Amino acid sequence: MFKNITFTFTFSFSFFFLCFFIAPLYGREPLPVRFSAEAYTGVYTVGRADLMVSLDGDGQHNLYVDPQGGYGTDQAWYGDVGLGYRWISNDAAIVGWYVFAGHSRVENSSGFWITNPGVEVMGSRWDARVNAYIPVAGRSDDLGGIESTTAGPSFFTGHSELRTVSFTAFNEVQQVGNGADARVGYQLFSGVPLKAVVGAYFFEIPHAENVRGGGAGVDYWFDDYVRVFARYNYDNRQHSQVVGGLGISFGGVRNGHWADPSLSERLTDPVERYIANLGHGSGIPSQTIRYGRGSGSRIEVLQDNIAFFSQTGGPDNGGTNLTLADCTFENPCGPTDFSQAAVNTLNTLLPNTRMYFNGGGYTAGEEGGGSTPLRLNNGQSVHSRTADYSAPATGTERSTFAGAFTLTGNNHLENIILIPIVGRFPDTGVTLESGNNQITGSSIGTANNRYLFAIENFGDNTRVDASTIFSNILGVVTTDSNFTMQNSTLDLLNVENVGVDGILAVGGSISIIDSRIRVAGSSANAAAVGIRTSSNSDVAVTHSEIAVSNDTGAAVVLENNSGTINVLESDLNVDGTNPFIATGLPVNIGAGTVCVVNGAVVACP
Repeated sequence: MFKNITFTFTFSFSFFFLCFFIAPLYGREPLPVRFSAEAYTGVYTVGRADLMVSLDGDGQHNLYVDPQGGYGTDQAWYGDVGLGYRWISNDAAIVGWYVFAGHSRVENSSGFWITNPGVEVMGSRWDARVNAYIPVAGRSDDLGGIESTTAGPSFFTGHSELRTVSFTAFNEVQQVGNGADARVGYQLFSGVPLKAVVGAYFFEIPHAENVRGGGAGVDYWFDDYVRVFARYNYDNRQHSQVVGGLGISFGGVRNGHWADPSLSERLTDPVERYIANLGHGSGIPSQTIRYGRGSGSRIEVLQDNIAFFSQTGGPDNGGTNLTLADCTFENPCGPTDFSQAAVNTLNTLLPNTRMYFNGGGYTAGEEGGGSTPLRLNNGQSVHSRTADYSAPATGTERSTFAGAFTLTGNNHLENIILIPIVGRFPDTGVTLESGNNQITGSSIGTANNRYLFAIENFGDNTRVDASTIFSNILGVVTTDSNFTMQNSTLDLLNVENVGVDGILAVGGSISIIDSRIRVAGSSANAAAVGIRTSSNSDVAVTHSEIAVSNDTGAAVVLENNSGTINVLESDLNVDGTNPFIATGLPVNIGAGTVCVVNGAVVACP
């Protein structure tokens, strides 16, 4: 902070001293103000502008101030103020000096104060400049610490999934240094406002490779105000940079003579600087430097509180008297250990238990026989995994659970197959009593072994994703709750002489997204319905297919008794002797939806 204040004070004092001391010595009227701006594009788009204000001058001299600035789409910029003096020496050439000072914002939003003294010589058709760039008030900006990591494969031990992470710690610093550039320009042909420029630059950045490079370019003036230009730079840091752009200029003493000007007409020409960092908003190059702070490795916990089950595990005694020594990766529990008693014990030993199964069959029942649903405690989850537990199981590798589950909140059934016990109830596969439950990658029932009622939901934020649901009477019933089914299939095949519903909404809301609902009825006395609402329910169907058939009775895709049903970009298909796309209260069928009745496309209601 002290350095910044000192620099600002020193520069301001020098500036005002020169303005108010030197100007009166000459006692001449100022030359006209000249404004110039340019914009060019390469990797980034950059705009620059400057305003030369003469403090004192005539046809032989010019004492001026020159604020300049630039900004690039790389979010780098600079803003400088300069003081300079030009005079015509022996009617042969213009000689000048200048000092600029200002702030540059470079990479990583690092800012630096820069002073730029320079000298120049100009003839009628040629010019040359040499600039020095000196950072003041600091040459480095500490960006803080970072860490480079490499993660190894995961592994299991005890009740955890872990991995080894190797790391190297660094401190990052944005660094700038002293630099200089030189540039020569020449009007190539008499009477033609075409100018060629060449230059070279060098920057010494501490703790980094020095920047060495050069460039060339051309300028062409279309008229008194507009020019086009192109530039090419090459250096050991940025390698090749090519830009093209457009410039404008107003005022000054040029009088439109952009070809073959007199010396006095060049007294307000722009001071050309910053040739090294072509294509960027900042004026000077910078370098991000890393300093190593050390390296090592650590163990990261990916999952904790895991209980492992296997067909060959133990104690296999119904899950009584389990301890933390049981259900580990090294000592998994056996098939009969998955019981209500075990689930309750694990909830105490391993809160929010993640239960991993690596294939085979298990019973999901409070009494071990599957007649009463197994009740998961809040936060517990059941996962079917591959043989080594390393990944979720798919297809026939998934573990099969005979019986039913009751979810009490924040539970997850992942990649399992759940079936009723043949010849016995439960008639409902999954009952959700509270909120925030998920069923993913699972089969609730199978095509040959269906529940009477697959899912009964009373909880908010219930989600079924990438799953299949098989039932005989009712697929999903939701009561005063919200329910989402996505990328899933509900298949209902009625074998009883009763009405059947794919989804029944009794209050609350339901979202069906990218899913399929298939309902096949067989009752002459009751309807087969895809989605039925009551108790002021809200249902939204998007990018889905609903197909309902009933050869002997009514077949209804949508039955709205109370609430709203909105359908968007879906397929609604109904077959039977008494088919309906929609009955009851009006439904909203939006654009992109196709309605088909007995194989014929019809207008949607």
